[in-house]
Amino acid sequence: MVGGMEEATVQLDYEAVAAIVAKGQELARDEKAWQEFITLPFWTGEVKKGRPKPKHRPEAVRFMLRRYRGSSESKQASERWRAVKVLLEEGIPPSRIAKTLEQRGGYRGINRSKRKGQDSVRTEAKSVSAKPTSGLPDQTAVSCFLKAVFPDNVRALTSLAVPCKVKLIGTIEELGAMTEIRVQRFVKLKPRHS
Repeated sequence: MVGGMEEATVQLDYEAVAAIVAKGQELARDEKAWQEFITLPFWTGEVKKGRPKPKHRPEAVRFMLRRYRGSSESKQASERWRAVKVLLEEGIPPSRIAKTLEQRGGYRGINRSKRKGQDSVRTEAKSVSAKPTSGLPDQTAVSCFLKAVFPDNVRALTSLAVPCKVKLIGTIEELGAMTEIRVQRFVKLKPRHS
């Protein structure tokens, strides 16, 4: 019962953050509303450092997230912002942020892939036939997100001419709707000639 409540709370948090991002983007476009926002008592009385200024209007989403739950200087606010910033840089619209957070392991999952020296590639698997394996249900199709985390720069993979076949060699870190593999190396396979 507690697990279900925790999951629901996390999902509500993701949805709230998505709504905040949408409002923050609106706020960034509205100079008058921004002036009102930066003079709220929260900023003028409670926050000791890092108060928003008129020149920070393009960063409205960041400041809205700092205001969320009344904890502008908390570690959680910073963690949320770093993950949301990644999603925004990837072009994820606010309407898809909650779902994307859920699929990619939340704030920590997204931030983990951005640690120094790691790049990740996301892909959605198409339906593939799967042979039953002991302990797994008999299914004829599997659909999941695959997150491949590379120890070095991923450019060697992303610069390949596609379509092509590659073999990833690594360790599966997480298995489920979001499957994560930590890649030690990859090999481009030679095409088979019929």
